[in-house]
Amino acid sequence: MNKFRTTLQVFSVFIVFTAAYLIYNQFTKLFSKNEAKTVVTNSMVVEKIESIGKLELCKYFIKDIIEHQEIKEWWPDPKIVLIVSGEVVGCLDLKKIDSNAIRILTDKITIKLPEPEICYVKINHQESKVYNIENEFFNKPKLIDKAYSLAEKSIRDSALQMKILDQTKSNAQIILKPMLENFTGKKVELLF
Repeated sequence: MNKFRTTLQVFSVFIVFTAAYLIYNQFTKLFSKNEAKTVVTNSMVVEKIESIGKLELCKYFIKDIIEHQEIKEWWPDPKIVLIVSGEVVGCLDLKKIDSNAIRILTDKITIKLPEPEICYVKINHQESKVYNIENEFFNKPKLIDKAYSLAEKSIRDSALQMKILDQTKSNAQIILKPMLENFTGKKVELLF
């Protein structure tokens, strides 16, 4: 009988601790400051597939300080200063090469390449910063968007002034000519 009573006491203690643990667990779930759960639903559809054929040959990384001010007649002039980091890529559109642009002779191949172009201009928002905003009380996001848009154009214009298209031509000679000569076993002349 004594053994039964000891077993019953151990079992009772086990039940009490289990019940206490379950109650504690439920209360901590109810009253803890858990972050809200995020549910994302996604329905993606491919609208269009396009062949590109652009060969990127040159990339300029540019930093610029942009000061944009809007002059208003009856209100203080809003002003923003940005420190912008961006990149501009020069490329050749190889889809523009047709069979008339390639001449194969016995000892050499002549290829007339299209004029280089700017593939894209991209602002790196992680490295860019809004430095200062003055006198804009109602529509700061619109002013910031406009300043970033002007900054993108400024970076593009700066790359053109720094002769990114000439560098793209030069890189085409450096990269494409040896590769094509190795493929064909003939001397290659690249023209624009």
